[in-house]
Amino acid sequence: MTEYIGAEADSAPPAIWLQRKGATQDVVFNTGRGPQLHHFAFAVSGVENLIMAADIAAATGRAAAVERGPGRHGISGALFMYFRDPDGHRVELFADHYLAIDHDHQIKRWAPEDPAKAQIWGMPATERFYREATAFTGAKLADPFRPTSLVTLEKFLEAEAKRPFS
Repeated sequence: MTEYIGAEADSAPPAIWLQRKGATQDVVFNTGRGPQLHHFAFAVSGVENLIMAADIAAATGRAAAVERGPGRHGISGALFMYFRDPDGHRVELFADHYLAIDHDHQIKRWAPEDPAKAQIWGMPATERFYREATAFTGAKLADPFRPTSLVTLEKFLEAEAKRPFS
């Protein structure tokens, strides 16, 4: 385990990040309506490749496929962009995450209410980003055993509209 979201003494954290060969996020389990696949993720060699992917999407008439980003996750510290492939599946491209190769790597805990876990900078994800996923054929969907409070773009914009201009 490299990182997790949960309370200090949580014996069943709602989200965990696992590494197999030193990457921060080889496999991630997160609570939500499921079982479903939220996204595939691929590491790229630098931020310029994230931007190039968005430019290619735009040049090929698929600018709307850029769903979220760029931004930087708190978890893993990765720069990210999310796209939708032609079949509607979500794909994350990320760069510059840390490696967890030291034998004394300290597991990082994120408080569930900390919005920096999702992004240190960049706009929050839309409600749709959290709710839509690819269902597995024949799997019966169930709600998570523990509800979560999400920081969404819609909530962020609503709060900003109420904030006095200074």
